[in-house]
Amino acid sequence: MPIRVQTYNTGPRRLQIGGIDAGAPRGGVGNVTGTAKDNVWSDILDAGKKLTGIAIQEYVKDETARVNESLLAMQKELTEERNRYMTENRGQNAIGAGQHFARFARTTAQKYLQEGKFSGRFAEMFERRAAGAALHYAEQGQNYGNQQRDIWQKSVWESSLSMAMDGASNDWGNDEYANFQRQSLYEQIDARFPGQDNRARKQEVDQSIARARMSGAIASQDFDG
Repeated sequence: MPIRVQTYNTGPRRLQIGGIDAGAPRGGVGNVTGTAKDNVWSDILDAGKKLTGIAIQEYVKDETARVNESLLAMQKELTEERNRYMTENRGQNAIGAGQHFARFARTTAQKYLQEGKFSGRFAEMFERRAAGAALHYAEQGQNYGNQQRDIWQKSVWESSLSMAMDGASNDWGNDEYANFQRQSLYEQIDARFPGQDNRARKQEVDQSIARARMSGAIASQDFDG
């Protein structure tokens, strides 16, 4: 008696439950974990960038403050030296004030630049601002020197004029001596005011000598003279 073998018209079916495919390859959870790690590293990198940006901003602020602090210390030292120099040097002794101030400002700026150890843009910032302060300081010295030169020259002139008048008054009858004093004063005028029309100034000298001689004659009771 033949044996019947039961046959099926369809093959086995793949069952799928919910969102899970029974035939899906293993390792899905591992892929999910890898994505989480990538997100964590991305967050860390972003945070690092922010921290780096903040650090750079703070560094710029700190270096700028150090530059300003050094400039303030430099200007304080310049002011102290200016006051000392003006107190101790006047008249003829102060005519070189411009050179002294310029030299002192340059040396002081170099000192603070080296002590600050600035670099890059901050060294340029200090040098630019220090140069401006040094230039202004040198101009102050030059103005003071010119002022003191004028005071000194005026003092010398007034002393020379006074001496000439006394000589002309005491030796009022000596024409040769009066002419000698007159020429000496003329030379001083030409030296003080080079290239100028000094005729009016020299005329004042003539009148002053004439008055001095007349005063001497009157004091000697020589009214005819």
